[in-house]
Amino acid sequence: MRLCRQDDGTIAPLVAACLALIVMVILLSSNVVSAMAYSHRVQGVADAAIVYGHDRSLLIGKPQIATLRSSVTNFLQTAPSAKRLDLVVVNVSVSGERSELELCALLQYPLTLGSGVICRRASAQSFLLP
Repeated sequence: MRLCRQDDGTIAPLVAACLALIVMVILLSSNVVSAMAYSHRVQGVADAAIVYGHDRSLLIGKPQIATLRSSVTNFLQTAPSAKRLDLVVVNVSVSGERSELELCALLQYPLTLGSGVICRRASAQSFLLP
């Protein structure tokens, strides 16, 4: 009687599974890195737009909503960093001496077919010095 049986199989399925896992990890990590970089870019544009608009909309230390909207729109249409964004939502609001901007942009993932929306908020406040 033979107690030890030899297996003459192949390891090809194991190698294929490992390679598929490696490819999946590379794709997912590239999506995460690109989303983080894009998020910082959207935040930078939002910060610059609200500072630009807030500065041009002040009247006796308080921002005017109509001027703020037009200044932010002007910035988003003319600034090279903002032109390359695919903007979905632009909300501008004023409360007292504070101007606020919510900016949402569409992100197309580089190596996959998916897409997502990244939203960021920025605000600026004016101070009157005695």
